[in-house]
Amino acid sequence: MSDELKIGSVPFINVRPLIYGIEDQVEYHPPSKLSMLMRSGLYQVAMLPIVEFLKTNLYEIIPSLGIISNGPVQSVVLFYRGRLEDLKIVTLDKNSLTSNKLLRLLFTEKLKIFPQYQLPPKPSTHNTIDGLTPGQGVLLIGDDALTFPRGKDGIQSLDLGGAWTNWTKTPFVFAAWMVRKDLAPFTKRFIETLLTECLEKSKIHFEGLVNEIFLEKEKKIPRALIHQYLSSCLYHTIGPKELRGIELFGKYLSNLPNCSDTSFRPSVCGRRNLCGDHVS
Repeated sequence: MSDELKIGSVPFINVRPLIYGIEDQVEYHPPSKLSMLMRSGLYQVAMLPIVEFLKTNLYEIIPSLGIISNGPVQSVVLFYRGRLEDLKIVTLDKNSLTSNKLLRLLFTEKLKIFPQYQLPPKPSTHNTIDGLTPGQGVLLIGDDALTFPRGKDGIQSLDLGGAWTNWTKTPFVFAAWMVRKDLAPFTKRFIETLLTECLEKSKIHFEGLVNEIFLEKEKKIPRALIHQYLSSCLYHTIGPKELRGIELFGKYLSNLPNCSDTSFRPSVCGRRNLCGDHVS
C-alpha cells in the first residue's frame, strides 16, 4: 500500500471483512471522531457514517463497499425497560452519527413516540443497560450492542436495522467507504481496487477471519455469533436498492424536527457522487 495513503475506519467487528489484510495499516476512531478527522483532511478514504455523505458534498462512495443490513442488524439496538410506547428518556450513543438520527426518525415518523433524548457524558456500556428503570432506554452500537444478552432481566430491545426495513422495505446503509472528491482519478481507482481486494480475500479466508476475531476478543464473543453476524446480518454491495434506501433516509431526515444539520441534497446518489461508474 502507498506510504502516502491514509485510511480511517471504525473499530467494530463489522468492518473487518472490508480491511482484511491491511488491518495494521488502518487508523481506528469512533464514527463521530472519524467524520471530523476526515473533514480535516487527515484521510483520503474512510469508513464514514452515511449521514456524513448526506450532509456534505465532499465525498464519493465506493459502491461495492459498505456496511448494510436488510433486516435485523444486531449491532444497532435500543435497549429499554417497560413498554416501548411509554419511553420517557432515551440515552443516545455518544459516538454515533447515523444511528442516533435513525432512532429519532423511527420514533418520530413511524412509531409516533416522543421521548426526551440525552447524550451521556461517557459511552454507555452493558452496566448502563442493567441500571435502566421502566420508561428509560439506551441506544448501543457496534460490539457492545451485539454482545448484550437479549431478554436479560426483562430488558426489551428494538433492532434499528430491522425496524427500518420493516417500515420502508429497503435496506439500510449504515456506513460506506468514501473517498475525497478532490483526489486524482488514479488515486481513486487505486483505493477502490485495494479495498475491493480486501473484501474478496476475506470471503476466501472467512473461517480464519472469524477465528481471528474470536481470539482477539479473548473468546468473550461466541464464535458462532461472530460467524452469524458477519455472514447473515450484513452485506457490502451498494446497488440500486441500497441507493434508494439512502435517498429515502435523506428525505426523511430533511423533514425531521431539530435535525437541520442534515439537509437532503437532490440527486445525492447520482453518478457524480459515486466512485467509478457502477450504478445507473
